[in-house]
Amino acid sequence: MKPNPRWSQKQCTIVIVAIVLIGSLCLGLWYIYYSNLLKDEHRQRGQTHIESQRYPAAIQELKQHLSRAPEDVEGHLLVARLCRRLERYSEARKHLELARASMKSVTEEYQLEHILFRAQTGELAEVETEIKEYLHSQSPYRLYCVEALCRGYLESNRFLEALKLLAQEEKIHPQHVQILWLSGLTFDLMGVASNAERYYEKAVAIDPQRDVIRYRLADVHVRKNHFEKAHLHLTHLLESRWVNQENVLLNLMRCCVSLQRLTEARKHANELLKRLPSDPAVLIEVGKLCLAEQNENKALIYAREAVRLKPGWPQPRELLVECLRQMGSPELDEQVAVLNRLQKLDNEVMDLQQKVLPRSPHDPDLLCKLGTLEIELDRISQGITHLLLALKHDPRHQDSHRFLANYYQKHEQQQRADYHRRHLTPRS
Repeated sequence: MKPNPRWSQKQCTIVIVAIVLIGSLCLGLWYIYYSNLLKDEHRQRGQTHIESQRYPAAIQELKQHLSRAPEDVEGHLLVARLCRRLERYSEARKHLELARASMKSVTEEYQLEHILFRAQTGELAEVETEIKEYLHSQSPYRLYCVEALCRGYLESNRFLEALKLLAQEEKIHPQHVQILWLSGLTFDLMGVASNAERYYEKAVAIDPQRDVIRYRLADVHVRKNHFEKAHLHLTHLLESRWVNQENVLLNLMRCCVSLQRLTEARKHANELLKRLPSDPAVLIEVGKLCLAEQNENKALIYAREAVRLKPGWPQPRELLVECLRQMGSPELDEQVAVLNRLQKLDNEVMDLQQKVLPRSPHDPDLLCKLGTLEIELDRISQGITHLLLALKHDPRHQDSHRFLANYYQKHEQQQRADYHRRHLTPRS
């Protein structure tokens, strides 16, 4: 009996279709398995980085995980927490919102992370009591609460409270990078550079990838005239393409001028002038380089422009005075008098920030005085912040309202000026 050719063709078609279906099924199963494997792999790597305190690397791995599992609430909360701890607040807010959108109901972990975020972004007064409840328990989130409280204290000049909290935690976690970093930062803001340097060095030794700490360490080295040490850290940051390249170049130029490496300094100066041609800090340092190159006329041009941009800063005035002194200008005495006045104001600000205010961080009179001095020194954003903080502690504080009303009137911000004027009590 001869085989039926039509039947054979039909059988072949069935076999081919079956093979294709089975192959597709196997491929789909393999893809699902491999995707889950990749998700788990990225998450595991992220956890490993967290345990080793390599937080930027952990964020990168967890974001890879979330690209394959976008509704993973725990993953979003983890990234939000890491970003908050690294002060990347816009990213932290985004992942908090994504976590909330994927939740059926609000969890305790989400509520706590939201509270900690608020503490670090200007709302400490509203959530401080809630956070402190976790400090008296055996909560696994205790360390996160300590960090967030400390950040809030630093934002509101409560340096002594921050140091006390960090000292207690350092006894429990003596090698924890975040505790060391925050201890260094607190001493730095208080003007105790030697203690800040010691803590920053410990933190960088444990986690060399934490570029923000390395930059603060380099900055302390520059302020202490340890230019060789600073140069090493800044060169590392330049090569690693850290996000704030302009500040790295600026400090590198300072180091090179002090170390008489003028060719390298000029290279950095030219790059900065391309990027920030009207930045007063850049103009000051380029002016100093011109003086080192014995080009007083060019230095004077940069000094006058920096003074024009920031007449309240002592630093450009110092450069101007030095230029006039080297050139024997009759204008010297006039500019020295202005510089002395600005330096006196600057010293008052430093005393308030580092000695007086830490002992009375809620005193509206001190906050108002600090704010007005800062604005006179052309530190506008800091000054406004401290004046508003004075009003936060005393909404009827007359000196703060009066100064802000006059300031906004002068700068043609009528609506804001009127707001503060409405809160003024008529003088009898």
